[in-house]
Amino acid sequence: MGASNFAAFDRIDFDAPWARRLSGAVAVVAAFAACVAGGVVLYTSVVGRFPAAPYLLIPGVPLLAIGQLWCVVILIRRVDDRRRAAGGNARWFDGFLWPRDVRGGLPWPAAVGFLLLFYGMIVLEALTMGFGGFFADSAAEVPLADVADQQRFAACAFAAFYVAHCGVATGEVLLRRGDRAATRAGA
Repeated sequence: MGASNFAAFDRIDFDAPWARRLSGAVAVVAAFAACVAGGVVLYTSVVGRFPAAPYLLIPGVPLLAIGQLWCVVILIRRVDDRRRAAGGNARWFDGFLWPRDVRGGLPWPAAVGFLLLFYGMIVLEALTMGFGGFFADSAAEVPLADVADQQRFAACAFAAFYVAHCGVATGEVLLRRGDRAATRAGA
């Protein structure tokens, strides 16, 4: 029962220099992308339609996919490591994500800040749709008639995921930095 469900991820050495650089790059790029998406939300709230929004999707979608893939790999590995540490007596619910798996090496105030940013963007996204539109039966009933509202809605969704990617990748960077410092101190 303590064996890995995703054996391919066991071959990834998260302490390797390339993995630490990739985690750092995902964190920095996701933070920048979240700021850009937040800027689009602000612009569409104040001015209206953002003319360059379609061009932001060209780098935005691949960055979202790469960040999502890397964060999923990180989280699967953390759950796997926790299950492995439990030995052969891992219970069925040990396969779920726990808050400490998501937090990684982030201090609690920073983790709570990322969580508030993530849910803040989700709430803003729901407010953009209108309360009635959130529970609409079909896409035709969703009140997204204005282009600025559609852009704000999409930017909120992108920003929420970028904030999540930044939080998970930053937690991984700090977790690995802490592991290296503890290893050096013990040597």
